[in-house]
Amino acid sequence: MYGSGVTIEFAVSVHARHHLVVILLPPASHVLQLLQRVRDEAHRFAITYQTILRGKRQVKSQLDDIPGVGPATRKILIKTFGSVRGLKLASTEEIAAVIGPAKARVVQEYLVPAVRDVIADD
Repeated sequence: MYGSGVTIEFAVSVHARHHLVVILLPPASHVLQLLQRVRDEAHRFAITYQTILRGKRQVKSQLDDIPGVGPATRKILIKTFGSVRGLKLASTEEIAAVIGPAKARVVQEYLVPAVRDVIADD
């Protein structure tokens, strides 16, 4: 209980000139309700922003950066090879059977640069 029988629901901490000031507000206070709405809106905004960022990370693929590979080609490659890892393990001939030799060379060069050439020369 505080003062004349009113319970305190919320304490607001305010930094004023390097001092912490605690303001005790009764539950029915309009100021308290305004601060709660501002807090709730800030949390909603932050959660929405993080959800958007997470969605972009999950949709992004290494295949998006390859010139000449659009959404349709990417979908076919993932459907055929299962993942970017499966695509990296596939031979150029296997990829060419799905998307054609020109695109297959571009995809292969982008995903597995020079390492496969060195191994093939040995």
